[in-house]
Parts: sequence; C-alpha cells; structure tokens
Amino acid sequence: MSEHGTMLNPDASPKLIALRQMMCSYFGNPTMTKVASGETGIANYAAEPRFNIGGGSRMLHVLTLEDGNSIGTTYQLSQLEWEVLQTFQLEDNVKKPECLQFTYSPSNSYPFSSPLAVTSRNSERVEYSSPLEVNIALLVKPGGSQYDYPPKGTLGAAIETYQTIVRLPEDI
Repeated sequence: MSEHGTMLNPDASPKLIALRQMMCSYFGNPTMTKVASGETGIANYAAEPRFNIGGGSRMLHVLTLEDGNSIGTTYQLSQLEWEVLQTFQLEDNVKKPECLQFTYSPSNSYPFSSPLAVTSRNSERVEYSSPLEVNIALLVKPGGSQYDYPPKGTLGAAIETYQTIVRLPEDI
C-alpha cells in the first residue's frame, strides 16, 4: 500500500513510482473518472480542477493501458498506472466529459521548482528537458506561436499553463 492509495504494480521501477506519486501529490490525489477507451488499447481518465475563473473548463487527463473497466469507473490518481498526464483548457463550445471536480493548491516548491529548458520547438509544441527525467511538452494554442513559451521555466509553471503533456520515460 502506498501513501496515496493501492499500488497496482509492485514490479514497477521505484523511479517510475516516485514520478507518479510526485504528480499525484501536486494535484492532491483527485478521483479520476474513466471517460474513454478505444481500439488503440488506451484508456482515458479525467478530473476537472475547480477554479473561480471564466472561460472554459480546465481538465486533468491521464492515459493508461486499456483496463477493461466501464466508462464512468473511478479511481484515485495514485491507483492508476498512467504513462501520460495532460492538463488543458477546453474551449467554451466543447462539451466536457462527465467527471468529478477537485480542488488543489498549485505549488512551485521542490520538486515543482525544478528547472526546465527548451530542447525543441515547432508549430505544434515546445518540448522541455527536466532533471526529473520526465518529458514535458507545452502545446501551442491555435493561432499562437512556438515562441509564446519561454526558453526556461519550472515544472510547476509548465503544469499551470494548462497546455501541458507530461510523459513518463519508457526506459526506467
């Protein structure tokens, strides 16, 4: 049993477990709802951070291997063996998935103060390296520029853009 829930794969590497727990702690271990699955073998779990801001809904999504659970099944974030975590903001005209809301307090203390540096830019995304060995990409907003994001930043600041993809390394 881990601090934040039941660990599903005790054979996962300690580093992988630590990276998942780090992201879980940032968001306060929200309850995630399965909102999609497909023939690609990927399941999508989502939760909605609750903020008092206007314009669209902010979303937290994680992608896991397909697990056979029905749409609407819920798990704590700590119970999911996700490979990709994404934060994004839905446009006002996009229907949000049926999922639970949660609150959290953004953090820029360690490890979320860890520095990021641009490794590549293109018209779709800006990729950053991190000493934490997670792959970070910030998606360029429609009508935006690959230069809308700075050459350096922090993990916490990247998460809070709500245009972020965090991909765990495959080789740990």
